[in-house]
Amino acid sequence: MFIYPRQRHSALLEKGGPPGAIYDCSKNGWTNESLFFKWLQHFKTFVKPCEDNKILLILDNHTSHSTLEAYEFCKANYISMLSIPPHSSHRLQPLDVTFFGPLKKAYNRECELYLKSKNLIKITPYDIAGLFQKAYSRVASMDKAISGFRATGISPINTNTFSDEDYYVVNTASTNVVTDPVGPIEINQPNQSTAILSSVNEIQLPETVVSENNENNDGCVQNDVLSPASESNLSSVLQYLSPEPSTSREIRKRTHKQHSQIITATPNKRVLEEKKAKRLMKENKEPKGKDDTSSDESVNIQNICDDNSSNYVDEDANMCIICCETGKSNEMWYRCRSCGEWAHAQCSGYNSAKDYVCDFCTRQ
Repeated sequence: MFIYPRQRHSALLEKGGPPGAIYDCSKNGWTNESLFFKWLQHFKTFVKPCEDNKILLILDNHTSHSTLEAYEFCKANYISMLSIPPHSSHRLQPLDVTFFGPLKKAYNRECELYLKSKNLIKITPYDIAGLFQKAYSRVASMDKAISGFRATGISPINTNTFSDEDYYVVNTASTNVVTDPVGPIEINQPNQSTAILSSVNEIQLPETVVSENNENNDGCVQNDVLSPASESNLSSVLQYLSPEPSTSREIRKRTHKQHSQIITATPNKRVLEEKKAKRLMKENKEPKGKDDTSSDESVNIQNICDDNSSNYVDEDANMCIICCETGKSNEMWYRCRSCGEWAHAQCSGYNSAKDYVCDFCTRQ
């Protein structure tokens, strides 16, 4: 399924695309609940599930997969949806393990050949389907599909695929995250004293803030005894280094932790019904008419770049654009310098927040 970041679909976008592919558009070029449901219907026409041939569909924890419409459709068509644990798609998703890497290299190669043959003419959205078809036909094979399921231990089932080291969790308790208007900055506790000393050196201390027993006049404080006049100056220095927290600062609210689950399990239906009712309630409260947000002129760019990827967007929930999970408060987050969205440091693949650009912006 091809998803283009535009308002209207054009038949020219399908030129040279793979046979049997489907095409659609979204405001930000990412999937959402309605697009996933359309793909689910397309998936059913190819696998042809029935009572004697039930299908297990393994997915990640993207929010677009957990909808009441998808639940009812799968239950009626003998499809069971199972989500894999968070932060594990690089090891449990067969396409990630054996197919997406070679496909990406083949697609980049086709783009390079296209630019050379066209005198470095810019690649437009109308060329993407054709270029992808050339790369896909070269890489896609039944052997890669079979080896992907075997390498992840899904089929045949292999419980010894992962070693004990694969379950180790990095301790982030000794790491703080400081956010600024551009992005988060990592500060490790052992180096915190160095940062404080550098800040002190930048401050012009008054001459009165010296030791009373300073005999060598070298400007160094030798005792902890300070004159009463210097205490006020010292308090201003401490206020600069460690300012009081602002009460007006907004605090992030975290939603429930995601985990592996059977999406089509019967107990999950009630949760999906409540989610849909909550979304409909919010849509009814929003004013419509002249200020309808469906028009291009009134669309908030910050809102359409939100990777919550569902018709109902919880403004208080900040989700990782890669794993679509909120994570814990002590986890480190990086902010994309292009779209401004957030991602877990472990999901980003970057060692630092400096110059971090997410994969979605890199592909554009």
